[in-house]
Amino acid sequence: MLNNSDENKKNKLRVAIGIIWNQERSEILISLRPLDKELGGLWEFPGGKVELIGDCLEGDVNALIRELAEELGIYVINCEHWLDLSYQYKNKQGTNKHVDLVVYDVWDFEGIPEGLEGQEIKWIKLEDFKPDQFPAANIILIDKLKQRLG
Repeated sequence: MLNNSDENKKNKLRVAIGIIWNQERSEILISLRPLDKELGGLWEFPGGKVELIGDCLEGDVNALIRELAEELGIYVINCEHWLDLSYQYKNKQGTNKHVDLVVYDVWDFEGIPEGLEGQEIKWIKLEDFKPDQFPAANIILIDKLKQRLG
């Protein structure tokens, strides 16, 4: 049986996200969530969960590097922490979920990005983002990106 502390851990995620810029800094890489996953069919910024290794969480940058290698086949050379964002939402089962997003600008990487997990990916200009095609927490990031870039 789960106690309240275990239940809270189960419903709380820490996610490292990459705002992956092309060399010209004019486009950002996004990926389409698979339909069978939570928030499936929506576009997102690549990244993933910070994993528990033994009794400790892996580092945020380590999680970002691992996730981008697994998902896209790229190897981060230069990234910079940009933003932390906490967000709450209800999943498909109606359970409250809390996600802490740790967002990095990825300025340089090795490799050619490809959807190694079968996901569609594409480069897109910030002005071409369609907020209704992203999860709510990513919409907040898009707004903050637009504010930052003026």
